[in-house]
Amino acid sequence: MLAIALFKLKDHLTKSEYEKWALENIRPKMLLIESVIKFSDYTMLEGKDLGYDFVEVIEITDKDSFESDNSKGIGLEIATEWEKWVENFTIVYGLDYGS
Repeated sequence: MLAIALFKLKDHLTKSEYEKWALENIRPKMLLIESVIKFSDYTMLEGKDLGYDFVEVIEITDKDSFESDNSKGIGLEIATEWEKWVENFTIVYGLDYGS
């Protein structure tokens, strides 16, 4: 299962500031979350008209565990810090229907 986060930074923050911070703080910690199997993050190059600057693609065990993990421990710590950078976001979940 995938959790895909699309998000826009707060206006007073720059993409380069976020990228530096995320490399140091998000990437090393995401795999410490029990329900996270794999994590990747990307700068949006096209589709900016959707209103987002970045996208995270997170392979997870299941939606309920992932949401629970983000409400406590290291998951809550990451979410709290991340939300200081983010103006708005959307999370969509997807399941590979071919498996």
